[in-house]
Amino acid sequence: MGIQQIAQRCKHEYNKDAYIIDSNAVNSPNKIKKVQDEIQDKQIIIGTSILTAPLQSRKPDLIVILAADHGLHIPDYTATENNFYHIHDTIHHHQTNNFIVQTFNPEEPSIRFACADKKDAFEEHNNIFKQTHRYPPFGEIVVISYKNEIESRLHSKVDTVYKELLYLQQKYQTENMEIYTTPPLVYKMFGKYRYNIVIKGMAIR
Repeated sequence: MGIQQIAQRCKHEYNKDAYIIDSNAVNSPNKIKKVQDEIQDKQIIIGTSILTAPLQSRKPDLIVILAADHGLHIPDYTATENNFYHIHDTIHHHQTNNFIVQTFNPEEPSIRFACADKKDAFEEHNNIFKQTHRYPPFGEIVVISYKNEIESRLHSKVDTVYKELLYLQQKYQTENMEIYTTPPLVYKMFGKYRYNIVIKGMAIR
């Protein structure tokens, strides 16, 4: 169910017009100020990023976070951390205990710790995760991105560079370095196909 459908459902169930806030409406200080002025007399507010910041002179009776798992599907090692802070800040910056979180995985640590307001516990869990997989600050990551309008040329170039890196890894005996290829979140952008080579190693002390 998308935002527009939710607004229609609110209108049908409660006979109230929902005020919808999307990211384009809050991408500048002036727009944020305008939105905060307009929502003062609104009873139902549907938003995206704006709800992570407290509303002026307003304390919501109820906060509902839909699709709390959505941010976890991004191929980024910080996805879990970002998901935690999005949920945690949305709920607890508004100083309310009345909230509903929709999720397919209630045992997901970023969701479970955020709802329980256990920031320290999540950071401890997240540090263990980063240390286990050698993510920063416990490791170093370099991402080499390639783009090409012709998909076959892109894969050919990435494959060539990847094999050269594996050769150099073997030559200089850097077994503690991990090298792999992976597509980005958006495979094609502005008419060009995209692919990444990731080099991951121990942090330099």
